[in-house]
Amino acid sequence: MRSQLREKKKMYRAFPRYPMEGNVKFTKDLDAQAGLLSGRVFNICPKGMYIESEATPSPNSLIYVKNEDIITSPPVTMNLYKDYLAKVRWIQKKNDGETGFGMGVMFLSNVCELCFEKIDYANIFNIDKHSLLCSNCLNKLNKMEHGKNRELIENYLIGNVL
Repeated sequence: MRSQLREKKKMYRAFPRYPMEGNVKFTKDLDAQAGLLSGRVFNICPKGMYIESEATPSPNSLIYVKNEDIITSPPVTMNLYKDYLAKVRWIQKKNDGETGFGMGVMFLSNVCELCFEKIDYANIFNIDKHSLLCSNCLNKLNKMEHGKNRELIENYLIGNVL
């Protein structure tokens, strides 16, 4: 039954999952000043990864993930980076009475959504947990008067362009 469900999920996936094992560290959210949480990775694809951990962020949180010792078998052809900015898409308790949780995270681009300039993850600001801005664009937006132009830009950033 479980293998049938797994095969059915594969049919609907946009990207293949590559088996891998390794340790990662991640933040509880982008504002977290406390230490990093530990997790274990079991698969990756070009748009995300699956992590198991004793502690998890909230769904839809933006987090920073740092790879420590990732091993893929067989080797994958996609680029593997040392760190990622990611959004927690889902969280589930682990099966069979095991403690901890599994979570799927989606990698986010490190490009400002207004000016499209590449920016360092440390200098990314989110305005509504959906849009990512560089410090320049955030400052410009904050200095704008509340009016039609600002409303249009904010609607664009949340995907409400009608």
